[in-house]
Amino acid sequence: MALGKIKADTLEHSTAGSIATNYVVNGSAKQWLQYNQETPAVTGSFNVSSVSDDSTGNFTTSLTNNVSSTSNIAVTGLSNQDSGDSTRRGIAFKRDAGGTFNTGQYPVDVVDMGNGSSNSDQKFNFTLLHGDLA
Repeated sequence: MALGKIKADTLEHSTAGSIATNYVVNGSAKQWLQYNQETPAVTGSFNVSSVSDDSTGNFTTSLTNNVSSTSNIAVTGLSNQDSGDSTRRGIAFKRDAGGTFNTGQYPVDVVDMGNGSSNSDQKFNFTLLHGDLA
């Protein structure tokens, strides 16, 4: 069976209007991850080849398909213990000697702001990457 290709500059909906396809391509997440570091287990993902549990509150996400450059991406995330937990936690994406941030992976540092700003394993970790794939 031959595979085809669809080329279009605009997508049009019958009642909602139209949008240029570059907004769809450039505005779509290139990677997302749901990760339980307590287990540890990936509970959902897209474009993730593996996750390594590096230490308490630290893990590294490896991509199936690399990004073109680390200077033209945005990685965001959040972390929580359970649905009733109101403790503030921060996720940092390291680009220094503490972790290797390159076109194929990025390290994550989960800091528990309610526990003396120490690192902690969390049940719910979510990350999202936007940018250009290689």
